[in-house]
Amino acid sequence: MGEIRFFVGNVPPNTSEQELQSEFGYYGVVNSVELKKKNESENFAFVNLQIEERLVEKCKLNFRKL
Repeated sequence: MGEIRFFVGNVPPNTSEQELQSEFGYYGVVNSVELKKKNESENFAFVNLQIEERLVEKCKLNFRKL
């Protein structure tokens, strides 16, 4: 298994870490969620997913690493 970290922008202000974990859980095992609330319009999160190694390579081809 591999792990990949996603940046999630424009998170609604009333969103919880548990909601993000539930949403991303569809794609793999969620290892962690870091929700950053700056103000009403600048909320973001980092989601770390444990996914199959072959999917890690696909994501690297399609997404820019931060």
